[in-house]
Amino acid sequence: MRHLLTIILLVFILFSCGKNARDRNVIPTNAATPEDKKNIEALNVLSEAIKQSPSVSENYYKRALLNNKMGETQNAFDDIERADKLKPNTSKYFYLKAFLMNELNMPDALQVAQNAEALNYDKPDLYNLLADLYMKKNDLAMARKYLSLAYKLYPLSGENIYLKGVYSLKTGDTLSGLYKLHQAAKVKPNYFRPYDHLIKIYNSKRNIDSALKVNE
Repeated sequence: MRHLLTIILLVFILFSCGKNARDRNVIPTNAATPEDKKNIEALNVLSEAIKQSPSVSENYYKRALLNNKMGETQNAFDDIERADKLKPNTSKYFYLKAFLMNELNMPDALQVAQNAEALNYDKPDLYNLLADLYMKKNDLAMARKYLSLAYKLYPLSGENIYLKGVYSLKTGDTLSGLYKLHQAAKVKPNYFRPYDHLIKIYNSKRNIDSALKVNE
C-alpha cells in the first residue's frame, strides 16, 4: 500500500511539472536555483512596494514581468491589468497584456497587440506575437509580414524560428516546418513549444521513436 501511494505521488508530481512547463513555455528545472530564490525575494520587495504605494503603475508592471518569468501567468495578467488601468495607453503595458492574453487563450489579444504597435512599440517580441496571433486566425499573409519584421530586428530568435516552422507547416511545407522546429529547439533549448509541437506531429504520423526522442 505504501509503495502504491509513493507511485501515485510521483505521477502527480510529474503531471504538475508538465503542466507548469506548458503554462510558462519553458522546461522546468528539478530543484530551486539561486535565480529562483532571487526571483522570490524580488517578488516580495515589489509586493511590499505596491502595498506602500498602490497607485504606482510601474511596480505592477515589474511584478507582472516577474510573475510571468516564474510561470504565474494569471497573477501576471492581474498585475498588468492593474498597471494598464493606472496608466492607460502605455505601449509596453499593451504588449505584455496581449502576450499574457495569448498565453491564457483569452479573446481580443490581437486587438491589444495592435494597440501596442500603434503606440510605436517597435520590438521583435511584439512582431512575433502578432505573427502568432494572425496564424491562429489563419491570416498567413499578415503572419508572414510580422515574421519578417521580427527577423530583421533579431535573426537568432528561437521564438521567430519556431513560428516560421509553424508557418511552413500551415502552408503545407512539412519538411521545412520540421527542420525549423528542430532548429528552434537547438537555438533555445529550454523553450517548450518546439518540443511540444514536434511530439504532436510525430505522434500523428505514428513515428513513435522520433516522438520519444524529442520527449526525452
